[in-house]
Amino acid sequence: MSDSLPEQVQPLAHDHSVHEDHDDKNGSRTPALSENEKATNEMFANAALATDKEHNMTLKQGLKLYPKAIAWSALISTLCAMEGYDISLIGNFCKSRAT
Repeated sequence: MSDSLPEQVQPLAHDHSVHEDHDDKNGSRTPALSENEKATNEMFANAALATDKEHNMTLKQGLKLYPKAIAWSALISTLCAMEGYDISLIGNFCKSRAT
C-alpha cells in the first residue's frame, strides 16, 4: 500500500518493522512502531488518498457531494456583498432631502 503514496507521506518505518524489532543497516536494534505511530501513518495515508480523490473529482461530482458547503459559500458571499451595498445605500438615504 505504501508504494502508491507520495514520498512525503511514506510510513515512518519499513513494513517489516511494524510488528517486531529488527536490525537496521548498522546492526543496531530498531524498535517496532507504537500504536500512536501506526495511527499517524494510517492518518497520513488516508489523507493522501482523500486528496487524490478530490483532485480527480469532476464539477458534477463535487456539486452532488458538497451541496451544503456550496450553499454556505453562496450565502456568505451574498451577505458580504449586501453589507457593502448597505454601507453606501444607508449613507445616501440619510443625506437625501425629504420631499
